Amino acid sequence: MRSVASTVTVVALILFGSCASGQQMRGQAAGPGIGFRNDLKVPVIVQGVSLVNNMQRRGQPFVVQPGKTVWENNLAMGLRYYTIYEGNQQRILLRERPVPIQTKDQFFAIRHVPGGAGQVKLDPEAVPVP
Repeated sequence: MRSVASTVTVVALILFGSCASGQQMRGQAAGPGIGFRNDLKVPVIVQGVSLVNNMQRRGQPFVVQPGKTVWENNLAMGLRYYTIYEGNQQRILLRERPVPIQTKDQFFAIRHVPGGAGQVKLDPEAVPVP
């Protein structure tokens, strides 16, 4: 009995391992990501929304501390809308900024609009190299 259980376990591990490596061989890699750096003096919350079958699918909200960077990874291709909230007061700073999700990573800096009273913008930048 013990040898049958061991054999079944080994076969299961081999099959599971071959399935996982098969996915990588077929090119099913992780999707692209989007990074955000907060250049403001207050923490912000960034949340993305996608439309799937005419229904909104909200992503996880990310808190970005001043001077820090966060990444939203493994995104599906298509248009995604980002809303940025002020972290302390839950006030909307930027509403539903459309970002096309492409095949490669993207990076944005969250900055004040010059001369705009409390308005912020997403400035595209080069993706930082780790």
